[in-house]
Amino acid sequence: TYYLYDPPQNTLTAVQREGPRCLDCKPGSYANGFEPAINLCFPCLKGSFSADYNSKHCKPCPSGSYQSYEGQSSCDSCPANHYCKEGSERPTRCPLTPTATFAYANASQCISC
Repeated sequence: TYYLYDPPQNTLTAVQREGPRCLDCKPGSYANGFEPAINLCFPCLKGSFSADYNSKHCKPCPSGSYQSYEGQSSCDSCPANHYCKEGSERPTRCPLTPTATFAYANASQCISC
């Protein structure tokens, strides 16, 4: 049996088998790996992703990208004039300073003018 955990609802949903094997944990989620007879799949948190089936953990979004939603299989590129550090949940606007700053798309830091 395959179970999908829904944190906001705090529920487990049982899913029927597909033929002789259990369903896989889909991209955007990870398997807990604790109990071989039961697969628990958890969605990746904001700021992280998993691109593969049956991931054992989610990876943080790399510098220059972000993810605002749970359960995602990829991260979004950081827009221009923003920066995104590793594991960012949302882009951060470059600060307004007397010398001014800017950033190209996919930036992990702002640059002074």
